[in-house]
Amino acid sequence: MLFGVNILLVLRYIIAGLLVICIFFAPSYLGAANDKKKHELVEIRGLSWLFGYSIVGWLAALFIASRK
Repeated sequence: MLFGVNILLVLRYIIAGLLVICIFFAPSYLGAANDKKKHELVEIRGLSWLFGYSIVGWLAALFIASRK
């Protein structure tokens, strides 16, 4: 403990936060990796940003990003 702060606990929260951010942006990354057109990427990112907080919205964005 340093100044009353548990360093390992802080590191766990930082790693968990980074993992959540990576999972949240997975549809956008997958869409860009699949060479989607610009209007499709806007659709994926918009759907992810607007409805990504719910599981259904995130899954819909992931589905659109992964289809060919």
